[in-house]
Amino acid sequence: MPSLIPLSRAAISRAEQADPNQQRCLIENCPKGRAVKLAHVFPRESSRNKATMRSIEWAWNMRKGTLNLDTRRNVFFLGSSMRDLYENGKWALLPAEDIVEKYFTKPRGRYNRSSPLGRDEFPQIDDESRKPSSVDTFTTHVYPFESLPTLTSHVHPKFVLLRLSELVIKRSGDPFIANLIKTRPILGKISLLAIDWSFPQLPRAAKTDPTFVSCPVGPQKSKPGSDLDTLDFGVEEDAGDEWSEDWDDDDDFESPSSDGDSIETSPRHIRYAAPPSHVSLPVQPGKRCTNHLDEEGRPGERKGKRPRISKGGEDRTSSNRQCTPSSGWSKEDISSWARGCAASPVPPPSIDGAE
Repeated sequence: MPSLIPLSRAAISRAEQADPNQQRCLIENCPKGRAVKLAHVFPRESSRNKATMRSIEWAWNMRKGTLNLDTRRNVFFLGSSMRDLYENGKWALLPAEDIVEKYFTKPRGRYNRSSPLGRDEFPQIDDESRKPSSVDTFTTHVYPFESLPTLTSHVHPKFVLLRLSELVIKRSGDPFIANLIKTRPILGKISLLAIDWSFPQLPRAAKTDPTFVSCPVGPQKSKPGSDLDTLDFGVEEDAGDEWSEDWDDDDDFESPSSDGDSIETSPRHIRYAAPPSHVSLPVQPGKRCTNHLDEEGRPGERKGKRPRISKGGEDRTSSNRQCTPSSGWSKEDISSWARGCAASPVPPPSIDGAE
């Protein structure tokens, strides 16, 4: 499977400028010079799963193909050890409860429970304007971290909730998580978001929803066998319940530098790195090819060189060629060469110096 393009310099710069903590670790408050690294709230590798990306875009009232997980609202800064623990699902962020409630309907009546808001009612939450605590302020917190204060970050709560809800769903059988949901009922409520956002099959109407799909505009190329070009200003016809990969964007591969120095995130999925256009074979320096092939692709004489004749009248060049294997020979050539080597005269014994 091809790899995703690396996080661009422009995406890193956008996250650095948006971070209110001056690229310090969000949890430990250590400065960026102490192995502080970038982390994605919701894993960028999820861009590989187009079905998941479509579901999220539908739930978040976005157009298909416009969710870029390299947005600065999905990137934050953590110390190296904290990032490793985060990416392994050992801990997660939790938005303030009043923020969580904005993504759910308000219960009506005694037995009516709140549920995740649909596409049309999905909330638009602006950036937080609260300032972080001083960079020189350090407070030690111990497990179970009941005294941990509310953290301030530029990341969007929808990415935080998506990551947390999927973790709760995946580890629902863990006794620790089950007990945590009992003591923190808000976690059970948050788990509903993963079911509603990233797991469902899209409704049939999604393919023809003008707020979700991009309608082709202008003349379209005619199909083979048709006499005239056609004008098509609508969306494609429904081909059934299943969504084929052909319905997705065609340009999945992209140059790593395509993001450039843009100050805004491109509204598109993270692309795959472009495959190599050619493969170069290593060449060993200082060695020359000594084999010569004739017009039929067999070993032959080099032009401009005469064969040397031994004292017995033998063609030494021909004899050497017969006893020297060369690349590109056929089975017959190899057999002939082997027989020639076996029939070669025994060399005379060496003569020592005169007594």
